[in-house]
Amino acid sequence: MSTQGIDHEAPKKLDLASSTLHWRNRACLNRFRNPGWHYAEGYRLLAEIGAYHVIEKHRDQDTLVFPIMNNYRHYVELACKEIIGMNRWLHNEPYKDDITHSLSRLWNLARPIIMELFNGQEGDIEIVQADLLIAQLDEWDKGGTSFRYKNDAYTHKNSLPNVDHIAIDTVKLKMDELHTILYGADCELGQRLDKAGKGW
Repeated sequence: MSTQGIDHEAPKKLDLASSTLHWRNRACLNRFRNPGWHYAEGYRLLAEIGAYHVIEKHRDQDTLVFPIMNNYRHYVELACKEIIGMNRWLHNEPYKDDITHSLSRLWNLARPIIMELFNGQEGDIEIVQADLLIAQLDEWDKGGTSFRYKNDAYTHKNSLPNVDHIAIDTVKLKMDELHTILYGADCELGQRLDKAGKGW
């Protein structure tokens, strides 16, 4: 491309932080008191947008299924970790970095916290449905990579050999129900932390 007659230098650095056509397009990353939940919620929202596209347009389901499922799954992982961490902080328990991607293990830690927050009972339909959904997600993707990569990192074989179909509309419905539980727990813990004079 000819640059004759143009008197300027090529930029030495790409400005992705402030160069925008409208201020509403600029994301603010560090203005929230609880950024952990915003990480989780971002993955859920993007999954939801993808699910709406499939449901409304009736197309692209065979390609969007991977980011949709990966983002929904990662949302559950981050939300459970957030609930566990907030509860430990509330009760002055030592911080533990739960380095696991196992949804079943994380849910086993978050579940009793949620039950206590809302005076839940074993057999409550919402908890039973959450148990089933998380068990299904964990069965499909134990390490958080099956929807990210086509091949398993250890066996180098198909990451999802026994999964032929996923009903994205049903996934979205069940994720909406689970989101109500997880978001409610986060809000309740936030209020309890505020009353205790503890920031998070």
